[in-house]
Amino acid sequence: MKKGKDNFVLVLFAIFAVIGIILLAGAAFMTVSSVKFGQTAEHVTGVITDIDTYRDSDNDVKHSVLVSYTVRGKEYRDVRLSEYSSSMYEGAEIELLYDPDEPGRVRTSSMVYFPSIILGILGAVFSLIGIIPCAVMLSRRKQNQKLLAAGHVLHAQVESIDLNRNISVNGTHPYIVYCTYKDAYSGTIYRFKSGSIWTNPESVLPKGAMIDVYVDEKDYSKYYVAVNEVLQGKIVDFT
Repeated sequence: MKKGKDNFVLVLFAIFAVIGIILLAGAAFMTVSSVKFGQTAEHVTGVITDIDTYRDSDNDVKHSVLVSYTVRGKEYRDVRLSEYSSSMYEGAEIELLYDPDEPGRVRTSSMVYFPSIILGILGAVFSLIGIIPCAVMLSRRKQNQKLLAAGHVLHAQVESIDLNRNISVNGTHPYIVYCTYKDAYSGTIYRFKSGSIWTNPESVLPKGAMIDVYVDEKDYSKYYVAVNEVLQGKIVDFT
């Protein structure tokens, strides 16, 4: 059995969640900083003196923009902007915001909140990718433990075993066991599928084999297919 891979997947999603939370915290900090800057900043008209186009180590095209402007009679020449847009060109006039205490620190008014917005979007994406699957996996584990402890047992028959291609770890997909149970009184056929299993269970659970399914007696949609319990001790997988 390879229970370690289930934990690895959980840890991986948890890492995404932590990264997302850190990015959101960074976005919040930058937003506060940008608000303070916007409250005290003053406007000045500058001129773009140079736009240097180059490629970084990843061969991506980058632009370095230099501006010149005058504050209280003092000229600031070739001050580097931390931003670029396709509308910029050498010699163009540009509206800038500067810090009265540090006139050499300038931004364009349209870009004051841009870094925090980007960080916020990235943080939200990473958080959703991490937190939702973690919550689902932990909730499912808790539900499975309750069903194993107090659920009603159905004796189902293995119908098929397939790969779960929605999940992959190091290029490997887990297995899913599909099974059916026919109610002897109503004739209703119930189909269930197991959670992801990282060891091929076919040698122990071939088609037609019987397997226990633990269900909530009042709601069969809450169930647990006891594949791990069947395979425990019967397959030791070191691959």
